[in-house]
Amino acid sequence: TLPNAVVFRDASESVYPLSDQPREVWLDESGAASVIVTWPADKGILMQRCTKPMRINEHYTAVIRWQLEAE
Repeated sequence: TLPNAVVFRDASESVYPLSDQPREVWLDESGAASVIVTWPADKGILMQRCTKPMRINEHYTAVIRWQLEAE
């Protein structure tokens, strides 16, 4: 297990670990029926360097649960 390995980096360079606690990472106010979300390579959902050693030829996975809400 690599705790806090998956993070979200926002436009102001703040980094938030993605965990079991919900966190808003994007809000669409356009009202469009379909939206494509993109972030620059150094922003958005990222794998952060860990303090624990990572091994070559090991398999690492992460699960990201998206929740879409309409107001």
